[in-house]
Formats: sequence, C-alpha cells, structure tokens
Amino acid sequence: MKNSILILLLCFSLKSIANTGLLWDLFKSAATESASAEKLMAITKNFDDRSPAILKGYRGMASFMMCNHVANPLTKITYFKEGKKWLEKALTDKPEDILLHFFRLSVQQKSPSLLGYKNKISEDKRLIFQNIAKIKKGNRSDTMTTIAEFMLKNEVQLSDDEENILINLKE
Repeated sequence: MKNSILILLLCFSLKSIANTGLLWDLFKSAATESASAEKLMAITKNFDDRSPAILKGYRGMASFMMCNHVANPLTKITYFKEGKKWLEKALTDKPEDILLHFFRLSVQQKSPSLLGYKNKISEDKRLIFQNIAKIKKGNRSDTMTTIAEFMLKNEVQLSDDEENILINLKE
C-alpha cells in the first residue's frame, strides 16, 4: 500500500512538471480570474522543499495571486508572506532562472511599498535583460512575449534601448 501511494505521488509530481504549460496558462489569468487563482493554488499546494525551483516559484505565485481575490486584509498578508517565502526559496535554488526573476519583478512592481518587497527590482530587470539578449529571434516564446508586455505596460523604468528590445520581442 505504501509503495502504491509513493508511486502515485511520484506520477503526480512528474505530471505536474510536464504540465508547466498549464501552470503558465493559469498564472497568466490568475490575477484577474479567481477560478484560475484557486486552481493554481490547488495544483501547487502539494509542491514542497524537494520540488524543482520552478514549481516552488509557481507555488509562490499562486499565493500572491490569491491576494487579488480575498477581501480580508489579514488573509491578504498571509497569502503575501507565503508567496514571498516560496518565491525566494525558488530563487535561492535557481538564481539564474529568468522566469523566477520575472515572477519576482511582477510582484514587486505591483505590491504596495508598505509590504517592503521592492528591493530587487533593478536586479531582476538586469537579469531579465541579460537573458533576453541571448534569445534568438526564431526561438521567442509566449513567455518572453508576456514578460515584454508586462514590462512595457507596468511602469517598469526602462531606458530607450531596453524599451526597443522589448518592443522587438513582441514582433
């Protein structure tokens, strides 16, 4: 019986890793759609310290996204702290991951200053631009387009060169 449960858990974990496309799709809609945020939260709640960094990052983002869909300020703070904990764990595990830096940049850009989570915006932006430059034009993904659109729309301070790079990414 124990072996069956372990195999089932392993299969679920492998399926989750294979379905990061599903996680990405839920992430993109979770800020505005509570059903997507809840589904992202339900999928990621079983990710733990042994999970790959990207899955920890999605677990953190699920918590952050839930802040948009609850009214109680204490519940919002609880979700925010949980999200920060998991996202920072993910970045500790894989500090060069561009998607994790985008996750953190997006949260820091949108979070209120009083929460004290705005100290890594420049670092995240720098790392994102260092990696964007390495991506060949034919290999740009929906992820890179989403990053570019977010940075152009959300008052991320950009130089003219950085803005042009992002505009070209969208083409």
